[in-house]
Amino acid sequence: MNTLPITDLLNIDKKYKYKLNDKILLQFKHIEHLNASHNEKITDQWIKYLTKLHGLNASSNEKITDEGIKYLTNLCTLIKLNTLKN
Repeated sequence: MNTLPITDLLNIDKKYKYKLNDKILLQFKHIEHLNASHNEKITDQWIKYLTKLHGLNASSNEKITDEGIKYLTNLCTLIKLNTLKN
């Protein structure tokens, strides 16, 4: 089965954004942009799999901590990171 490589989960409608969680995100291997703000169903447990990430909005998400962000420090692709109010 071929899958469409979804890369942008930053610019999605709120009704879909709040349905995202770690288990769902594991199915998307090509994510480059993710909006995890105000969605504590997205946690540190999944962050280490964001190997192609260019931008992450994790503002007001206390489930994404310094511990999870440390996995992103070696990514040459990461351009934008928002952790306001974490």
